[in-house]
Amino acid sequence: LKHLHGGCVSKHSDGHLYVDGVKGKGGRVRDIRILDDDSRTARIINNIPSSSKVFAHVHDAAPIHRYRGAYATELYLSEARPVSTLSRADKYHCRGSMKGVTLDRAAMKTVTKSMGHTRINVIAAHYLDPDVVK
Repeated sequence: LKHLHGGCVSKHSDGHLYVDGVKGKGGRVRDIRILDDDSRTARIINNIPSSSKVFAHVHDAAPIHRYRGAYATELYLSEARPVSTLSRADKYHCRGSMKGVTLDRAAMKTVTKSMGHTRINVIAAHYLDPDVVK
């Protein structure tokens, strides 16, 4: 949030809006899908000059991990197919605290990519709300 600049939203080939070129941990650059498909969020960000930050100040005590978890859960729910219709290869069986929960592997990959991770098990273990995705 501290590094987000204006004018960086575009529509990708999949028809969704993305914040382009967000630099995360380790300097890795990724595009983040905007969940607000009515483009209100996109208009707000694109109306800010590219030389200006979207948020002038982000409080150090802001619960960023909780925000990321809420985003990951909502993106997963928007992409997930009914688990009962999936083949065995398309299912992801959770471990640890979410043991017994089965998720859509393709939706997990979409969330993982948007969150800037490379392994889908990180999303299941640290971001998804188990009460919502069950």
